[in-house]
Amino acid sequence: MQLRLYPMDTQECEIYLESYGYSTEILYLHWHWDKDTAFSMEPNLELPNFMRPISDSIECVDTYSMGLFSCLKVKLKLQRRISYHLTQTYLPTILIVSVSWVTFWLSVEAVPARVSLGITTLLTMTTLIGGAKQGLPAVSYIKALDVWMGTCTFFVFSTLLEYVVVSKTSRRKVALLVTMPSSGSAGHGVPRSSTMSPGPRFEHQYSPPGTAKSPSQNNFRPQKLNGHCDYDVESPVAEAYPRPGPTKVVLTPAQQAKRIDIIARVLFPSMFGAFNFVYWTYYLLQSWEEAG
Repeated sequence: MQLRLYPMDTQECEIYLESYGYSTEILYLHWHWDKDTAFSMEPNLELPNFMRPISDSIECVDTYSMGLFSCLKVKLKLQRRISYHLTQTYLPTILIVSVSWVTFWLSVEAVPARVSLGITTLLTMTTLIGGAKQGLPAVSYIKALDVWMGTCTFFVFSTLLEYVVVSKTSRRKVALLVTMPSSGSAGHGVPRSSTMSPGPRFEHQYSPPGTAKSPSQNNFRPQKLNGHCDYDVESPVAEAYPRPGPTKVVLTPAQQAKRIDIIARVLFPSMFGAFNFVYWTYYLLQSWEEAG
């Protein structure tokens, strides 16, 4: 009996009819009817935890040290119903994990509410794990139900760890400097050249005091291009206006703690949804393959 896919497993039970006193030279067993009618079940037969069994009748011969012995064998394939576990195990654990996320919307100062909610959900998960494993044989390998219960317990316990981090962050005495991207464009600086029409174009070079040049040396030269005049001004004043860069914002400890809660509101449901997708895809495919 293999329970690796429990509660999505399929079990095979075999019924043997064999003579241990007479070999095939004296006695040979065979089905009087064909394979489809040799073994039949009641039409209204129902099992509480399994679907209707699928039977297969086989004639066989077993080999022993004393000779060959004839046998008849019936294989019953029993596929477990998952509806009971969906309503009694999977759905309650999903609700408990979802309830544990309520702490992300509570205030950081609400210590009794957040701690009591986390401990209550963790204890409820422990009770559900004990009830789900009740009546199962003790096996040394991991079942599908163990993977589900262990992961849900980890998510509930992680909410408590998240509050520990949030509480520790809110009590820090050092502010955090965060670099935010600038919302402005690169064109907010003072332009180096502009176009005015009509008007002469001048090229001006700045001279420090005491080194003034003659009017002929000052580069004020109008130029007429394409029927209109451009006015070009190059001045070191334009370099005094730097282009806007990233904005630095100082976050207080309370703001840092709230920011962690906001990230957790998105991160935890996303990770749990991804786990559900991988879990159900893998184990349902394994179950269908085992059921044939």
